Amino acid sequence: MGDSEWSDDGANEVYRLAGGRRRYNAVRRMQAEQRRLIVAEIVARNPMALVRRGLAASLARSLGVHRSTILRDIARSFYAPRMCEFRCNGQLLYTVGREWGGGPVVSVVGPDGNEIQGEARRNIIRGLPRYWRKRR
Repeated sequence: MGDSEWSDDGANEVYRLAGGRRRYNAVRRMQAEQRRLIVAEIVARNPMALVRRGLAASLARSLGVHRSTILRDIARSFYAPRMCEFRCNGQLLYTVGREWGGGPVVSVVGPDGNEIQGEARRNIIRGLPRYWRKRR
């Protein structure tokens, strides 16, 4: 059997491993979303908690994650831009919208208020800064 040929058992194992990886990643995404909701709820109840020293460390201890994870969650939930206008010489070219919390680009709107579609939309998204394009 050559390098490019797979036996049925080998292909099945690859599919099984890929399915396990997808399931594992889905569970991790769900856990992260639940953790972000908990952090957002705590901060929403007491907005001044954001400036309290040690908030991230205490939340991290109670949730069983590292302090930097909590800091990333707070940044993603509260500081990620959701709408951004792109201008040239003061004139609006287009507005890009994202999902709440910095998800993928969901809308590209021209200066006339109409949604930009097709190849023009793809070209605009390709030209965005990397932190705007990536999926989180």
